[in-house]
Amino acid sequence: MLINFAVSNFLSFREEAELNMIPAKSRKMRDHILIETVNKKTEALPVAVMYGNNASGKSNLIAALQYMQSFVIRGVAPRSETGVIPFALDDKSRNEPSRLEVIFRQDDVVYSYGFVASSNIVHEEWLFGYFTSQESLVFERVSSDGGATTVKYGSKLIKEKGKKFLDVYGSGTRQEQLFLTELFKQNTKTIESVINWFHSSLIVITPHTAFTSIDVKAKNDLKFRSFLEKFLRAADTGIREVSCHEEDFDRSKHLRNIPDEIVNDILEKLALQGDGTLNINMPGEGAVLTKQGNSIKYMKMRFGHSGTGGRVFPIDKKNESDGTRRLIEIAPALDAVRSKDIVLVIDELDRSLHTDITRFYVKTFLTQVVEGEHRSQLIFSTHDTNLLDRELFRKDEIWFIEKDIEGGSHLSSLAEYKVNKGLNYENGYLNGRFGSVPLLGNISWLLHEDSNEWD
Repeated sequence: MLINFAVSNFLSFREEAELNMIPAKSRKMRDHILIETVNKKTEALPVAVMYGNNASGKSNLIAALQYMQSFVIRGVAPRSETGVIPFALDDKSRNEPSRLEVIFRQDDVVYSYGFVASSNIVHEEWLFGYFTSQESLVFERVSSDGGATTVKYGSKLIKEKGKKFLDVYGSGTRQEQLFLTELFKQNTKTIESVINWFHSSLIVITPHTAFTSIDVKAKNDLKFRSFLEKFLRAADTGIREVSCHEEDFDRSKHLRNIPDEIVNDILEKLALQGDGTLNINMPGEGAVLTKQGNSIKYMKMRFGHSGTGGRVFPIDKKNESDGTRRLIEIAPALDAVRSKDIVLVIDELDRSLHTDITRFYVKTFLTQVVEGEHRSQLIFSTHDTNLLDRELFRKDEIWFIEKDIEGGSHLSSLAEYKVNKGLNYENGYLNGRFGSVPLLGNISWLLHEDSNEWD
């Protein structure tokens, strides 16, 4: 469960921006509040929708969270850069470190984790947790510009690893590496829940990525395939059935559009890993190779559509519409929230989707969370103003991002504005009531080529 994400001096965010999932004081839609009481009582909202002009910073906020996830899980190679991207439109900011912090709940513990980093050094890093009703230090690290590192440890970490062990790895952690990542490599149980949140609970989907490879899951998990069929049918995609087609692998037939060097690499990886599966991405679709002994099978999904005579005809995913393919890519996330609590972050949820389909997706998610006992969250950006509906979202679930005159992005919630009781949110937004809309110039320069009048 995400409680708060803060970022400053990263990409277009010069000043600190906070995506706060804690509900505001409101009696409206109380069923939208997720409540946990073990150790530290926590209240959080299940959804956050972000609006803003093109290039306002919506994708940058999501990119910041995704960067933090990658930095924690993968780390960086020795003598590599940390990967932070400071605000570039100000000489001072370009030479100052970036700061990212996330507060979240995992396994009944509320954690606060963050770091301050420049291109080649992690200056500060900290982790605190509510293992009881009181906050406890897990570790706090400070590094000087010269590379000297000091780390303070909490009792829980000392009890597990011992002070001597921690001193060795604390002072020995590379200046461009996170200490949390180093503890993960050393199989430290105290921080397992933190790593699991970044690795498994936080899921970021960009406009050009999918939730997961669904081919094998659809083949082996009949309940998942049934869910996918029902959802795609309810979304009026024309799909009636979902099936997995499998046949003996033929390199010249199945991978003919992929360069030989890539095919050789794919087959080498499959040979090295032994029996199992390997996901492959091809132009327009994906497929899976499965190996059992000396036998290699090629498998991909097909989607059955009703045709003449009431028959169902299978169609490859690459021949589906852009909108249907997008829905196939993100629909599995709705099934995932039924089995585990996730923080699902989607950039441009409405890409290629009809407005009614986007609304249907959001309502399906909210129904499972609000009416069920799930604690998942959906955070997404969109340009679909039809979703700005007081019957769908609370005010504190609606966010706006806009840039100031100097190019810095700012984040604000609708709950921060005084809104008349009868105001239509969509009309208010489009009329500039909450900012975050394009301020378009006139087009007189089109009629007069020698004109300098752009604004």
